[in-house]
Amino acid sequence: YSLTATLSSVDRRHRLIAGIGRFAAILPPEIVTINPLVTAQSEQVSLDYEFTAPDLEIRLGGYLKRDRIEDILSDIHGFDASFSWQAASWLNLSGSVAHSRQTSNGARGDLDLDYIARLLARLALTDTLNLNTSLTAKSGARFTPVIDRFAFAPGAFAPIFDSIANGDQLDDFRTVDINLIKRLD
Repeated sequence: YSLTATLSSVDRRHRLIAGIGRFAAILPPEIVTINPLVTAQSEQVSLDYEFTAPDLEIRLGGYLKRDRIEDILSDIHGFDASFSWQAASWLNLSGSVAHSRQTSNGARGDLDLDYIARLLARLALTDTLNLNTSLTAKSGARFTPVIDRFAFAPGAFAPIFDSIANGDQLDDFRTVDINLIKRLD
């Protein structure tokens, strides 16, 4: 089942959206295995807010989710926010930020995201020439390090992983992109 309720202000500038759902699925085995069918369940709840004005849009949202595939339980929660502001006829500013925490049977998940943030400025220099600048920052991906290897056949090795699943994290990532775009007529 799935249920969504929306509450809007009289002028339709503010909207509050709440959702809840419970879903079930039967997952087929992978093509190269002989494993039987697997059952999966998901329970989710979310709450979102939207504000819309002629030159400004703001969106905020949060969610909680619990997935169970056979005996593996995953808890996921997070939030996201974004805005878009037409500051002037020649300038648009926008941005977004998100966070998601995932744990599977108590261990941090490989899709765990401490943060991702993006700011974007679009400047219309002329009718056919734009300058776009963006700044993106993202937390490093989680991973389970390989601590050793073992030989299972002559010249063939298999990795031995650390006992703490997804216990390490790559360095955070930041980038600045600047684009000059000329529209050809």
